[in-house]
Amino acid sequence: IRPPMGFNNWYEMPLQYPPWRHGFNESELVRVAMTLVSSGLRDRGYKVVTLDCGWSTGYRTRAGRLQVNSTLFPSAAEGNSLRPLSDELGRMGLDLGIYTSGKQCCGPADRTDGSEGHEDADAEQFAEWGIKFVKDDDCGSSAAHFRRFSAAILRNRSAPMIYFIHSPWTHNNASHPSPAESVAIANAARTSNDNKPEWSAILGRARQNNAFAALARPGFHNDANMMEVGNGNLTAAESRSHFALCASVACRRKLLHSTVHLCYTQTAIASSSPYYDQQQRARLVTAGCVMRSPLTISTDISRATADTLSTLGHEELIAVNQDPLPTPARLIERTQRQREGPGLTPAFDAWVGPLHDNCSVALVVNLGSAALRERLQFGADLRLQLATYRVRDLWGRRDLGVMRAGIDLGVEEAHDNALYKICPLTVH
Repeated sequence: IRPPMGFNNWYEMPLQYPPWRHGFNESELVRVAMTLVSSGLRDRGYKVVTLDCGWSTGYRTRAGRLQVNSTLFPSAAEGNSLRPLSDELGRMGLDLGIYTSGKQCCGPADRTDGSEGHEDADAEQFAEWGIKFVKDDDCGSSAAHFRRFSAAILRNRSAPMIYFIHSPWTHNNASHPSPAESVAIANAARTSNDNKPEWSAILGRARQNNAFAALARPGFHNDANMMEVGNGNLTAAESRSHFALCASVACRRKLLHSTVHLCYTQTAIASSSPYYDQQQRARLVTAGCVMRSPLTISTDISRATADTLSTLGHEELIAVNQDPLPTPARLIERTQRQREGPGLTPAFDAWVGPLHDNCSVALVVNLGSAALRERLQFGADLRLQLATYRVRDLWGRRDLGVMRAGIDLGVEEAHDNALYKICPLTVH
């Protein structure tokens, strides 16, 4: 039971929104799938290939069934079905995921392919197609729609699907489902606005995600949005920090492919939840890995650089993301020593979280524009209880040995990070 990992074409495809236009088709999807296999990323865990909005014609048949755009996906022409594509991915050891929403793609008023009011029929059609992951967007989606779709998936126990929602509260909209209700109806919920391949956006989305850390639990995970690693003008260092944040700080989702995945809980989130106290939002999370968010690639990996593929496939960071304990790392409150200059500009952020083997993961992100060299103290900076630990540099894949009182930190590039596994001496 682990956070899902895979690919979604949303940030990869040519995009003008609004007006929206698609640029993704069957041959491109198969090319990406083949690259997941040939690059070794599939074997590292990236197995869900999700079609985002743009796969349908925009309209239903007279019988009310969704229609696949067979110009973009020619294998669907006979039988109006994505099953041939799903089966092709299955032969590669991959699963097909799909997009839906109350109003697909926030499209024109005459479009009829939205799932609002069609939840049972659409869930059944997705099951027929072999869909394993459903991304349910907030375009035209009501709270009742999310509840109905969740119930429709639960009723179809012979074809379990991971259910992910982008509910309205993501955009600071107090309409339901609230974060607490999202825990009860979905496997994961988006915690931030749409991402951008910009450093400020990466940090901002991490802050938004951290605000909902208390919701993380087996069966439900916060999703910090698809990864922009390899996109835009992000430097290699910024891409590494983005990936580290996603892997470690966001909540790790637990999923069982052999059962229905929805984890219903009676636990209510108190009114002290960050959802009700927007001013208490914690700051940035440094890398997707420590957020333990679902790891969703959204760059064209068939054209990706060696640096990008190396970052996305780093097995020790993926192991942090997939750790059995579903508790994300959290931001440690900054001390005065961690601030520099007259304006008290933060020099770095430190994120710390537990692992299942009684060790901890610590992520330090360099917020400055030059190299960061600090003595990172176990107590004052990381809030750890012991004076001596065994430390491993996860990015460097090397043991640093036994450290007393702290770690001599050296992050050479702006916006880069250091990620450590820190274990008591009793842990071997």
